[in-house]
Amino acid sequence: MPRSRRVFRRLSSAVLAAVVAAPVVVAVGMGQTAQAAGTPLYPDLKTLPPRELRFDRADVTPELSGDFHNVLRFSNTTYNDGDGPLILNATINPSTLRGPSTQRVMNSDGSFTDIPLNNDMYWHAAHHHYHFDRWGDYQLWTKSAYDAWIASGRTSGAPIYTGDKTTSCVTDEEFITSAPANTVYPGQYGAGGCNTNSQNQLHMGLGVGWGDTYDWYRQLQWIDLGQNKLSNGTYVLRSVADPNNIVYESANKADSVRESVVDNENETTFTVTGSSSSPSIVDSDPPTGTVAINHIDKNTSSPNVSVDVVARDDVSEPNQFRLSNDGVTWKTFNYTSSGSFPTTVSWNLADATTGGNSTPGLKTVYAQAHDNSGKWGPTFTDTITLGSGGGGPPPPPPSGPYATAVVGDAPSGY
Repeated sequence: MPRSRRVFRRLSSAVLAAVVAAPVVVAVGMGQTAQAAGTPLYPDLKTLPPRELRFDRADVTPELSGDFHNVLRFSNTTYNDGDGPLILNATINPSTLRGPSTQRVMNSDGSFTDIPLNNDMYWHAAHHHYHFDRWGDYQLWTKSAYDAWIASGRTSGAPIYTGDKTTSCVTDEEFITSAPANTVYPGQYGAGGCNTNSQNQLHMGLGVGWGDTYDWYRQLQWIDLGQNKLSNGTYVLRSVADPNNIVYESANKADSVRESVVDNENETTFTVTGSSSSPSIVDSDPPTGTVAINHIDKNTSSPNVSVDVVARDDVSEPNQFRLSNDGVTWKTFNYTSSGSFPTTVSWNLADATTGGNSTPGLKTVYAQAHDNSGKWGPTFTDTITLGSGGGGPPPPPPSGPYATAVVGDAPSGY
């Protein structure tokens, strides 16, 4: 049973007393509270390399009035690799369609702290929903200028173009990593958070292990080149999450690594070739991806599982993937999805033809993706524990006063 759906089936008076006594809600403040006894669980924002690059002509006006420019389209994913979810709340003024945002930091004991942010959520006319302002930054550099900028300690140089889209409706759209214990599947924070509820409130979020992806075909998801075209050469497309360090990724923003721009950025290097009237982007990078066994289950009683694969490529897009139980012998599948959506197949952990066996214990599924330019990418993996007979080993018992009370009551299940 997925972690997010575990329920306690029988509660005693001792458990109810523990629930009543536990501090659940902490008053709004600047990250300081006397009640919160648990450990704060901060998000850690990171960015995947921009992908699915392509040139296009697009109407660059929100109202689609017919002002067409040359653009470099791409998909971009900001994801959460932290200890807890990023939760963003706001109350919207119905007259201005704006409102100041607050970050909710969850604690390990279930309490939370609300931290006011110096940032707004507002109505985005082109996307027809609300966005969190200053969510990201996109820059296009020549490779030589970018290298010189890095060599100067990031003090000398500038991009040739910057992106106009710096905001986002933050949602759990794309599963990114093999899940730690506090990840839930499916994601908790969906597209419903992009619009207000009946009290004019917004509730957006990004769960641990999930990415907020803006696909290349969406309005403003581009570098606007005006009426220019990129000349032949090598370029760097740089993406930065939370470039103004608005979000708290550590207590009082004291962790200089997690709060740094370097920790929140990624880039794709690409080459432009062809005629000046019809330039094209060379597919140079092999595809990468994410694989998940039974979504995020850590244990299985049967070797017959499902496997989700999300494949990603810089230009050509994936068309195949292959799986293996030993990283040596493979079975190939067609990649039938696109964007943030996985291709799901049935898989047998005990299949000897792909290196499997029925011996109980930790099992690894190896995956590789293939793109339309003919390249196989590096291996990415996920693991699951196969139990013997009646099922896999039980998960470790939960900890904390509430969990201790529940376990002491000998529940029929949780």
